[in-house]
Amino acid sequence: MDRLLGLASLVVLAAMVGLLRFRWLNHAARTAHITYLALAILGGVTLCALLVFGVMGTRTLPRRLPFRHGIVEIGKALRLYREHPTMIVSAFLLTIFSHLAYYVSYYCALRSLPSPPGGEPRMIDFLSIMPLVNTITGVPISFGGVGVRETLFQTLLGQLAHVPPALAAISATLGYAVQASWGMVGGVAYLLMRPARASAGRR
Repeated sequence: MDRLLGLASLVVLAAMVGLLRFRWLNHAARTAHITYLALAILGGVTLCALLVFGVMGTRTLPRRLPFRHGIVEIGKALRLYREHPTMIVSAFLLTIFSHLAYYVSYYCALRSLPSPPGGEPRMIDFLSIMPLVNTITGVPISFGGVGVRETLFQTLLGQLAHVPPALAAISATLGYAVQASWGMVGGVAYLLMRPARASAGRR
């Protein structure tokens, strides 16, 4: 459900960007190609999700169906959540907020660096490119999107916000380092809390 809600919220954000900033994103040929690629990826993933939902509507699934066990588990989760619509809406809104907070952390990383000659990019411009970057880096091309993210930042921020390529690449790396660092803190906290929760459950 976390992945499905994440996908749904990313589709909504990308669709809003596509509708409201389409001409701006297509200002240059290279940024237009990135925009179309990201929208194509999201469209393909959404279509696959809809096909899975359609397959779940059948009473019996063929035993040789690929990923049959995963589809069955998804169906169970969806039926469980369907009984709690308020929880679904709350989780969806929280996921939207989580995406925006993630984007803003990268913007803050860029703002922490020396200002480019043309001035700082507007936050609305930065937030407009992030759903596209997030979509493409979600494809398992490299480990955590390293390298791909820097290239996308260089192209999109350089072509659309006139940020120097070196500064754009460094901001992408710095933003990822911030996210990875806090992820490690969360991982350690989880490992420390897990034994305590397990012992409390046995009581």
